[in-house]
Formats: sequence, structure tokens, C-alpha cells
Amino acid sequence: MKAFILDRYKKGGALRFGDRPEPELGDEDVLVDIHAAGLNPLDSKIRDGAFKPLLPYRPPFILGHDMAGRVVRVGAKVRRFKAGDEVYVRPVDAAIITAAGLYGDRGSGPDRFCALEAPGHFTGFPDPVC
Repeated sequence: MKAFILDRYKKGGALRFGDRPEPELGDEDVLVDIHAAGLNPLDSKIRDGAFKPLLPYRPPFILGHDMAGRVVRVGAKVRRFKAGDEVYVRPVDAAIITAAGLYGDRGSGPDRFCALEAPGHFTGFPDPVC
């Protein structure tokens, strides 16, 4: 999949647009086609290396903490979501460490960090940019 990748920590450093493997789907995970990703100030601080002593991110990795998209698949234990659901996602840092961040075509993570889009809030998502 296409994603914005952090190859090394650097204050004000650029992300590289490139290819990464599609996120794996665990039993309690939701795989989502990402249609909108938020630029969270937390991501710039992580890029700069401000949280290196606290968060064990190892480059290269994909940043991204906020997104909206459409569910592609769900893990065997997921009951609240199904393919086609439009969702918002804001995973905790531990979920991003074990999966992929959300600046890419797809993201996955535990269903407990997902919420259904409010009915009628959007009329749909545009085609993804990546």
C-alpha cells in the first residue's frame, strides 16, 4: 500500500511517500480504507523524536493518529462493525506501535478505538488521494 513513511527521527524532517505492506488483521482488529487522515500535533512531536524515551517506535514506520474511512474486513472476534461501515478511528499509541499508523491507504487496529460515523453526517467519502 502507499503511505507516508518516517525513515528517521529529525526535527522538521520530511516523510517519504512510498510502499509498505498492508496492515495485518488480528482477531479483534478492523481493517479500514482510509479516506481522511488528521494532522495531529502529536505526529510532528513523534517525528521530531520528542517521545523517543517513552514510545518504542522504530523507523521506518507510518505516523498517523486520526482518520475516517470505510471498513474493508473485520477480525473473527469483532461484532460491532462490518465491511462497508463508515468509521472514525483514534487509536492509542500502543496500537500504532504494533500496527501501522494512519497516513496510508489502509489502517488496522483494535475495534475498541473505532466509532461509527454519525448517520447523515457525511454523504460519503471522496476517492482516496494515495
